[in-house]
Amino acid sequence: MNEPALEARGLTKRYGGGATLLGRRRAANHAVSDVALSLSRGETLGIVGESGCGKSTLARMLAGLTPPSAGTVVINGQVFVGDGIVPRRAGRRAIQYVFQDPNGSLNPRKTVRNILATPLVRLARLDRRRRDERIIELMDAVKLRSEFVDRYPHELSGGQAQRIGIARALAASPDIVILDEPVSALDVSVQAQVLSLLGELQERFRLTYVFISHNLAAIEVVSDHVAVMYFGRIVEQAPARRLFAHPRHPYTRLLLDSAPVIGRKSRQVGVEIAELPDPYDPPPGCAFAPRCSSVTAHCLHDAPDLTRMAENHDVACFHPLT
Repeated sequence: MNEPALEARGLTKRYGGGATLLGRRRAANHAVSDVALSLSRGETLGIVGESGCGKSTLARMLAGLTPPSAGTVVINGQVFVGDGIVPRRAGRRAIQYVFQDPNGSLNPRKTVRNILATPLVRLARLDRRRRDERIIELMDAVKLRSEFVDRYPHELSGGQAQRIGIARALAASPDIVILDEPVSALDVSVQAQVLSLLGELQERFRLTYVFISHNLAAIEVVSDHVAVMYFGRIVEQAPARRLFAHPRHPYTRLLLDSAPVIGRKSRQVGVEIAELPDPYDPPPGCAFAPRCSSVTAHCLHDAPDLTRMAENHDVACFHPLT
């Protein structure tokens, strides 16, 4: 069996907490709780859930941008704990990150050339000649003309700026790329172009993707496996085809029923309470219980663990759908 490219073991993130100067305990924000996942090399893991469920916090912990409160990340068999998760090796970083806002993630005072040159200088340590050659190679990889290298971010469209963000990630020659809502800020036609480009780049450079989104259509198109998050926990994970064809968690079913589909009338999902629980005061049982039609007393007092229901299909529910 091949070694996973990326694993998370018990990843947890809490913000705040501790004691005040007067000795009182401050409530902690429970952003992510005990997340475990595994991703094989060359595959795409889609992580989906509504806003505030902890998707981006999880992504930032995987990339080493946010230190976890507990848990470990395993990259290519090497275990990392807390700060310094992302290993450097031979002038490369194993993981790179593509941000949601293409314009906000690029330095407005730097040209595209300077933006792409930074990782080539600091990580690859290329000389000027090889650096200029590599910049043109990166521009070609993301299908932008070479004359764009002397433009500033404000001179680019949203789609062009996101392609530069992708090129910057590729400059470090990563094995794994975290894509945090990479197309949500783009027009629909441009979204399709960027998704197609990401597929081509994955095949060309043998990349492993973690694709974060609340867009179920995008998740279904790009993902080999899907993890569904709710209130900081993974409540269901399975191969993409199986999850979309036969969801077992009531929350996954709710997401699929709520998604607009051309030619289908919107379904009445019958859920009155739409807010997530208070992260400063998590409920003792299943966080989805107030929104679930199958809730029992067991659900209100105990939180279900992620349990194998079928081959590669895990569900955290006491009363999974059949």
